[in-house]
Amino acid sequence: MRSRLLIAALVVPLLAGPAVAAPPPPEPLPVATTSKAPIFAYSALPFSEAAGPGRAFLGAGDIRVMRADASDDRSVTTGPATEFEPAFSPNGKLIAFSSDRADISAGRTDIWLVRRDGTGMRRVTTGLNARGPAWSPDGKRIAASTDSGVVAFSATGKALVQVTTNTAEHTDFAPVWNSGGSHVIFTRTTFTNGATTGQSLWYAAANGSGAKRLLDDTAPAGYLSQPDVSPDGKLLTFLQADANGTGIWLADLSGKLIRRLAFSATGYLNSPTFSPDGQWVLFTHSGPDGRSPSSMRLVNLDATKTKLVARIKQGNYYAPSWDPSAKF
Repeated sequence: MRSRLLIAALVVPLLAGPAVAAPPPPEPLPVATTSKAPIFAYSALPFSEAAGPGRAFLGAGDIRVMRADASDDRSVTTGPATEFEPAFSPNGKLIAFSSDRADISAGRTDIWLVRRDGTGMRRVTTGLNARGPAWSPDGKRIAASTDSGVVAFSATGKALVQVTTNTAEHTDFAPVWNSGGSHVIFTRTTFTNGATTGQSLWYAAANGSGAKRLLDDTAPAGYLSQPDVSPDGKLLTFLQADANGTGIWLADLSGKLIRRLAFSATGYLNSPTFSPDGQWVLFTHSGPDGRSPSSMRLVNLDATKTKLVARIKQGNYYAPSWDPSAKF
């Protein structure tokens, strides 16, 4: 991926790193817990000081689940593969994620499904180098980024539709669905003679017709990416990055900006996602080098309250995804 976005900065070194020994099998989720805080899945990217600049993330990342009060933190996947970008199904029973477990040596990824307790692992796509899955609201289809562009397919990997097509002038990735399931919103990076010239938010019909710009890179200025749609379908949150830092923004679905929710001039913000009740945005915050330490934080929609969810000194949190069936 030629984008200079944070998603590329995190994932590319990860894929390039050496493999590590397989850790123990996944820990089963407890049948009962004293906490009733909602659950989200996230990527846990291990960190190695010895790996050196640009190769700090080892070649294995796991999918984990945690409650919003940082309790019940458990593994869903383990092993030498790189596994990241989890997405809970609308009913909360399955997690779709990106994994290179079928082609670790080449680092090519496909979309896999697993139950939230780590059982029932199955591969959904083959040979697409697919990543960044996003479920349709009815749970029947999944959108993902591939080398050819954004695609949508059934939960069994069939009935594939090419939603957008990459060209020498642009690359599309990081899709999400609108609340009605009729359109897909995505990030488009543009190029001139191979050099990145901009990054903006677009949308297209799920059948692959009528791609249009939703938000460009002039308001707010910088590179825009990683959109997420609120549960009621009225709002959009996204990442903005420029020479001054990174920010999390709120807009409506017409593209009208509402406010900036969070900003960091020294660290890197990433992966904004609405809470199940639509009143908070969860995001990750990593250190000045884009690596450790890392934290996950919540901010409310008027940007007056923030909450620290969890923090790690070594490694990086990445791409959290709420269980939509949970009560917040």
